[in-house]
Amino acid sequence: SSSKNVKTSVYLAQRTQLGMAYKIRFKDSRKDNSLRNSEIALHVNYTKSQTLSDTSSSITVNQPQGWNLGFQYTPEIGFQDNSTNMKFHEKLHYRFGYYQLSQPYKLNGLTVYNRAFTLGFGMPITSFRTLSSINLAFYAGERTNYSVTDYKERYLGFSFGVTLSPSNFDKWFVKRKLD
Repeated sequence: SSSKNVKTSVYLAQRTQLGMAYKIRFKDSRKDNSLRNSEIALHVNYTKSQTLSDTSSSITVNQPQGWNLGFQYTPEIGFQDNSTNMKFHEKLHYRFGYYQLSQPYKLNGLTVYNRAFTLGFGMPITSFRTLSSINLAFYAGERTNYSVTDYKERYLGFSFGVTLSPSNFDKWFVKRKLD
């Protein structure tokens, strides 16, 4: 069934997000006299949304907020230049993180929180000197309202992602010069 004469309004809560990333690069030489450039990256993010209320329908969406912290270790940042001398595990990006977010709903009058630890790997695709990668992540967490008797849900999960990026010498992205 459908109705053509329905009037409605959609309200979206305003969100503020702050973040920072910091990278530390190291240079060291290996047994085979090759120079490796490793990197450790720290990522921090804080998010806060405003409370959203609709007085006509008495709907209130709570103020979700939270933060996340992540580390990434890359044994070789110049893997494209040294790909022939490197082992598979030296090409990977190793990631570890933690996040805690309050949910926009309440259970028995208490705010529900979602928190989890994450572990991930990024495998760069080294053919054609592209910046594409295949990413795997595993996470273990819980949703709870921090009450002893009310609600606690534990979960395990994984995600799979593919990042497609053109190579740095792709013909589509080269500036053309006309004579």
